[in-house]
Amino acid sequence: MKNKNNIISIVSLVAVIIALAVLIIWPDGDTIILGCGIIILISIVAIVCGFIGRSQIKKTNEKGKGLALTAIILGFIVCIFSAYTMLIFSAIKDVNFNDTTLCPKVSNCVDNGDGTSTCDFQDIYEIPCSTENLTSEQFKK
Repeated sequence: MKNKNNIISIVSLVAVIIALAVLIIWPDGDTIILGCGIIILISIVAIVCGFIGRSQIKKTNEKGKGLALTAIILGFIVCIFSAYTMLIFSAIKDVNFNDTTLCPKVSNCVDNGDGTSTCDFQDIYEIPCSTENLTSEQFKK
């Protein structure tokens, strides 16, 4: 028994690798919040399996302690990063951009010519906003 790796440790590492792959390839935009939720669930599975694997390894003296520890650490990192990303994008979607709370803080506002404008928020997300209280310096020339 000493020569084989603990199955639960292997499962935890596979789960965190899947979470990382989903994190890398998940499409952004409207589905980013859903993707982060799925990543968080997979990361939690990896963390729980990692702790279970480490517990079993102590009892059975199998290999795989490093696999479980790696899965636990990466699982926490991926979970925290995904939760943070999910909160950021949830906040961006819930803000009323038609007031002056955010638009004066963004740069590169573009008048669309139809009474609307969009602003680049941190160069990653285009948001609609009102042009009423914006200064001319905020518009792209």
